[in-house]
Amino acid sequence: AMATICPGDFAYHFIEPGPIAHHAFFDIEVHTGSLYYMFQTETPPLKRTPPYRYASAADLLNPSGNNLGREAAQGHVTAELCQVGVSRYDGGAGRSIQYLGLRGSKSCATYHIVHYTVNVTENCTGLVHMNTQDSDVSLVREGHFEPGTCEPGETQDYEIQITAKDAFTQNIGIQVEDKSKGDIVTKALTVWLYKGSVPRKRWQTEFYTDYSSEKIWTLAINNMDLKNDYKALYGANSSASSPWLYSYFVSVTCGTEKEVKYRMLRLSMPAALKTGKTVRGEVCPEAWVQHYYELTEAEGSKDLVFKFTQRKGSLYYMVRPSKPPIKRVPPYNLAQENKFANRVYTATYCAATPGTYYLAMRGTGSCAAYDVTVETLDLDNECVSTAENHDSDISSTVEMPELIMDGFVYGTCTRDSYLDYFYDGDCSMNECNVIFSVEDLERETLNPQALTVSVYEPDIDASDPYGGVIPDDRTGGRVRTYAPTRLYSIAYDATRVRRGRYFLSVRCGASEVSFRISVAVQDTRLVEDSTTLGSVSPDAWVYYTAFDPHYSSNSMPSSAPTAEPSDASDGRRLAVSPTLQPTEGYRDNSTRTVEIQITLYTGNIWRLAVAMAVPPTFNSNNIGEMDESQIALKFNSSESSKMYVKVCDVPQGKPLFLGLHGGLVTAEFALVSSSTRREPPKGGAQSVCSDDDSHFICTTKTCDPSYE
Repeated sequence: AMATICPGDFAYHFIEPGPIAHHAFFDIEVHTGSLYYMFQTETPPLKRTPPYRYASAADLLNPSGNNLGREAAQGHVTAELCQVGVSRYDGGAGRSIQYLGLRGSKSCATYHIVHYTVNVTENCTGLVHMNTQDSDVSLVREGHFEPGTCEPGETQDYEIQITAKDAFTQNIGIQVEDKSKGDIVTKALTVWLYKGSVPRKRWQTEFYTDYSSEKIWTLAINNMDLKNDYKALYGANSSASSPWLYSYFVSVTCGTEKEVKYRMLRLSMPAALKTGKTVRGEVCPEAWVQHYYELTEAEGSKDLVFKFTQRKGSLYYMVRPSKPPIKRVPPYNLAQENKFANRVYTATYCAATPGTYYLAMRGTGSCAAYDVTVETLDLDNECVSTAENHDSDISSTVEMPELIMDGFVYGTCTRDSYLDYFYDGDCSMNECNVIFSVEDLERETLNPQALTVSVYEPDIDASDPYGGVIPDDRTGGRVRTYAPTRLYSIAYDATRVRRGRYFLSVRCGASEVSFRISVAVQDTRLVEDSTTLGSVSPDAWVYYTAFDPHYSSNSMPSSAPTAEPSDASDGRRLAVSPTLQPTEGYRDNSTRTVEIQITLYTGNIWRLAVAMAVPPTFNSNNIGEMDESQIALKFNSSESSKMYVKVCDVPQGKPLFLGLHGGLVTAEFALVSSSTRREPPKGGAQSVCSDDDSHFICTTKTCDPSYE
């Protein structure tokens, strides 16, 4: 009978051996598509682990292509299981149930399978593990571009082979560059990294990147991880001269918008430094690259100077003796991104004695490129160690990882455990909205209460707003315990944002959960006729401001009370903004009409409100109650919903505040603001906008027939 299996799926066939020893052969004829096949005793294989082999419809055209030592008849691929029924203690496959597992590969496969037995005295090769060239997994070689193309939703797999020399002397980088023409699509690709094999559920890895603003997706494997992985596989006594290979696998998945043409490049960045020689390195946000220098007994004590030229991007750097750092903890320094290329930094370790010294680079902000070398100098009493010049204004804590703006930090918490993080915000009140998001990465089942996420804001009364701790009883923060779309989101609107250190805590419920955290900082200022992207968390406000473009200076009010808003008191109402001086050409008594288009992509916005003096709240008179059926989107909908806010007779020089209040599901949206100036009616005639209808909130552009 014919059967079908699709990419990532498993199908199983099994035999129950009798008391007589024999070989079990399986002829597999693949008519369309491709698949992997493997054997396992007693239980079916749940993932593609060696030994396995590959078969495709092309084998029908080349009957001996996947031959395992026996001529495959009529284009069949023959899988051989030797000595079935013979005890494993005697070198056989055992007397337990034997499973043949088939896993779908690049495209859906239709196949026909026949099982037969062969006398144990006959030759049996067994299942010899596949070579890379037998499959649709492309081998990425050092220094060569590997081109590729994927359709929307399609995944292509690649293999990175690691030698012992690579593991003990290199850092490995993987870059995937979108070569498609047209505009930048920040989520055009997702690049995944796996050790040893590709799991059936590709998202079950913490090493992936799914966002790029420069059309380049980058992952890195630092020297310490390469070395530890090699030793774990081949023993603690293995070294750079060991003969064995092992593999990492890289998968590239297209987004949902379009076909992507790309190319992949494997980078090797030497870890070992030598005096007088320069090494090129690259590191991206949250990744580590490590370099080291061996100071020999013959050299004696020296002052070590690591010197690097920053070509682009930003990074933290630190020097440590004996062991490479694995966390960004003091002392360290920051090489900030700046417009001046080729800036030179030095990291010094004074009075170094013979041993190993590490220079570690940790990416932050944007991908960095640099050239690094090392010098050994005679001891100098005036030598100043980098440790003594620590950038104290960016100091971190040992226990907590730092969250970054517009990037991901990954974590996994066990049952009923906490993982804590911090974010140092530099945005002042009224300048921006800040949204903390934690995404549950479990895709097999949906548990909307898998996590509890809490955020603790800076203590504005503390002498150091970048200090502080999480309260022992973990109370007093903003908490999110429910996420029907796996995204736990907590927003601080512009009136609540403070400079200082925020703490974010993630607690697992009844099971282990892998997750990723992002911090979005959204400018509140709407620029005329430009698109502003934003989001709002459930049951939270975010604010945006449309300023009068014909006035010389505009700013939001400079202070806000600290009381929480409620239906009874307007805790967030601010002082009225001052009237500003107009540019030439406008009458003092002219007004303007402001239109703001809101395009809702996902989630819910339950309330819209506008105000001319202060950001609106529930107590604002001009609140707009929106029916959910008008603006809510179904999950996974590819359509967007448009809304329009029109406000006429806005006084000259006054900002117009727009408030959006989130519904049940975190909303993602875009805003576009425009305005036209209106001269007052002549002869005392009334304006077309009366006091009763001075603003309109609607879902169609023609909602106000009297507008024009």
